[in-house]
Amino acid sequence: MPRKRRNSFDPPSPKRVWNLAKYVRKSSEEEDGRSIENQNKTLDDYIGRLKEADPAGEYRVVDLYRDEDCTGTDSMRPDFQRLLRDLGTRRVNCVVVTDLSRLSRNTSESLYYLQSLFVALNVRFISMQLPHLDSFLEPDQMYSIEVPMQGVMNEEHCKSTSIKVRQRFETLRRNGDFIGAFAPYGYRKDPADYHHLLIDEEAAPVVRRIFDWYAAGMSKIGIAKRLNELGIPSPSVYKKAKGLNYYNPHASGGSLWTARVIASMLQNEMYIGTMVQGRYRVKSYKVHAQVTTPPQEWFCKEGTHAPVIDRDTWDKVQKLLKRDTRAAPSNREVYLFSGLLRCADCQKAMHRSKV
Repeated sequence: MPRKRRNSFDPPSPKRVWNLAKYVRKSSEEEDGRSIENQNKTLDDYIGRLKEADPAGEYRVVDLYRDEDCTGTDSMRPDFQRLLRDLGTRRVNCVVVTDLSRLSRNTSESLYYLQSLFVALNVRFISMQLPHLDSFLEPDQMYSIEVPMQGVMNEEHCKSTSIKVRQRFETLRRNGDFIGAFAPYGYRKDPADYHHLLIDEEAAPVVRRIFDWYAAGMSKIGIAKRLNELGIPSPSVYKKAKGLNYYNPHASGGSLWTARVIASMLQNEMYIGTMVQGRYRVKSYKVHAQVTTPPQEWFCKEGTHAPVIDRDTWDKVQKLLKRDTRAAPSNREVYLFSGLLRCADCQKAMHRSKV
């Protein structure tokens, strides 16, 4: 049977359209050669070569997804999560990275993305190197032994880096050097040495006022209400107003002062010049959830910075905190004998009660 000759008026085959997502990532411990800018430029050059090698395809760069100071073992990276959402809505159907470690340094997660999620969503994945992968041109390569082997190497690098960083941080803590991202309320980082704290002359008077009020008999909830009435910004609001990208998962109260915030400040030894660190730790280099550590494991060193509160006021406040004191509903100050009077029979603290 003779082959049917194609009519010259037949419409041409439509171009395959690739909506590209450039994903770049850099952790705080990586060298400058891995900078976001360098990765982005490398991806642009590679995409240009893709267009030349595939004239039948159409390559549209939809967006640049960038996570800076983010480890590859944390799947909750902000822009990575945004990328996953855009994959789900089909806004993107092709992901390009410079190497596999940018996607993830968790072996099981990287295999899940490459061999399950991207396949289910019909997403083309391209890794320029380590190893070179293209799930559209060489789909079988995604299941080669090279992929999990490289994943193990990426994860091992992250583990060894985590150990080195943790050891360095422990050395700094033992020496009394501050390593927190944000100074405690009432202090600021020394511009000449970020491991040293200086008194914040704007916020420190508020701290002194809180201690003085409590030492004079005012309750924690009364102090919080007074500060809110005076329009004094809470610690989180104050730091954001100073231009800091502040976030504390352990903080409470949001934009307002609360009794819990006041209680935490009244017990914070940082205000008498003692460096206290290590209250929290992450479970592992792969699981970044934080857990509290017992006080005996904290790193404490006295006299590392200037105190905001004098020792006499501190000692008086600590004694008052041990008393079970409560203010009456209509009062802000506690009664003179609150926390001192106890029942002669059961020895429990006596408190006001309506019969």
